Amino acid sequence: NYAGAVKNFKKVAEFGVPESKNLLLEAINIQLVNLKDTTAALASIDQALTKYQDDPDFVGTQTDIYIVRGEIEKSQASLGKLVAKDPNKAIYHFLLGETYYKQALAVQNERQKVDAKKVKEYNALTAKMTALIDKSLPYYKKAQELDPKATHTLEALKQIYAFKNDTKSYEETKKLLDALQKK
Repeated sequence: NYAGAVKNFKKVAEFGVPESKNLLLEAINIQLVNLKDTTAALASIDQALTKYQDDPDFVGTQTDIYIVRGEIEKSQASLGKLVAKDPNKAIYHFLLGETYYKQALAVQNERQKVDAKKVKEYNALTAKMTALIDKSLPYYKKAQELDPKATHTLEALKQIYAFKNDTKSYEETKKLLDALQKK
């Protein structure tokens, strides 16, 4: 009985036991994985954040839910709080970059469906996609600066440089990736 487990975890957490945070995280996990209820999970996260303000575990989970639900602005606001709290965490910068990059990929998919004769519409979508990619770049660069060995960041940068026809940056990034993958 997953719903019962969630209720009991929350009830015990209310007593302020040392395991309260972990119990709340487990309750949220059950809501997401077993009950597949993002609305209830978000409500639980909001409740947890009143006690554990700007906690990276809760905010990170909240961000993931927003991304899955397509609520990008909320995801970016959530990640912005994490960056403000810990600006030296590369993963937060990477995830912020992802929020823009994933939107760009969605626009690219939309653009591929446009009739080739509709040049104006196609060009408008290209401009929108490029703007989103440009917004992602500083976050990826910051993530790479903070964690130069993160291959996921280097892969993202390599793809962006290829898209932008920035051969010099592409080659530099590819060289870094190749060196990491040889180790």
